[in-house]
Amino acid sequence: MILQHFKKLILSVILMPLSSLAIAGDLLDVDDAFKLNTPIVKDNKIELNWQIADGYYLYKKRIEIKSANLDLTDIEFSKSKIKDDPAFGRSEVYFKQLKVIQNFNANANTSQSIIQVKYQGCEETKGVCYPPQTRIFTINTAQNQPASLGLSSLNKLLSLSSGNELLAANEAFKMIATPNGKGELLLDFKVVTDYHLYRDKIKVKVLTGGASIGKLELPPSVKSNDVVFGDVEVYKQDFQVKVPVTGLVGATTLEIEYQGCSSTTGVCYPPEKQQIDINEASLGILPSLPPSSVSNTVTITIT
Repeated sequence: MILQHFKKLILSVILMPLSSLAIAGDLLDVDDAFKLNTPIVKDNKIELNWQIADGYYLYKKRIEIKSANLDLTDIEFSKSKIKDDPAFGRSEVYFKQLKVIQNFNANANTSQSIIQVKYQGCEETKGVCYPPQTRIFTINTAQNQPASLGLSSLNKLLSLSSGNELLAANEAFKMIATPNGKGELLLDFKVVTDYHLYRDKIKVKVLTGGASIGKLELPPSVKSNDVVFGDVEVYKQDFQVKVPVTGLVGATTLEIEYQGCSSTTGVCYPPEKQQIDINEASLGILPSLPPSSVSNTVTITIT
């Protein structure tokens, strides 16, 4: 479903400088620090649940829910705690978990509605605050059940706010894997203008079969101050990655993972994953002979 592809979309803007993020390399990714589940819709109520990692917290006053075509009414929050916050002073915050109930008036003429959820949180010990986060969902208000999010619906919302439309991930980033016959797999990435891929998000692992993956040979990248990941290196143009493969035995399946963003809209895609099947012949690797087939005796015939 397209919802699974887009439910982790990040529409981030900078509220405060990210220099502190750059020096805190052990910070969790924002979706690990503040995990927002898919909304539950029932009895004209939208229930939102966050799981908050240990040592992190969310601000009550930074929670905001909007809809262009749904009549939102009262909002209910779970119990908060008071914190003397270094960024915002005395604030109501949430640790561990947060539940928000957004009430709405159903519209008989509208079966699906888009909601936009904004929130912001911090890491407690280092005093590092993440940029405000935005997630977009569609809900089926006719049946009061979650609905899938189509790309056309997302682009409609984006066009209202920025005038830009978002490409599907497989159009923004194309990857072609080709064995080179020299024990390497070549990954050719095509990156559309105004999009970029993260250098450190390119990963290769063995799913099935037997093989060892060597250190990836990556071309030079460019530095970027990213609203989501801080100071990172990215690729904004087409590039190629060499993947050394050794110890290959029989048919093997590899998983190629990568992640990127739209520079103009600030939308970051969930990680993309592709599976590639390889074997000794395609990589130009001679198959290993079993010990029983190797003889240490040389026979010489004299005539």
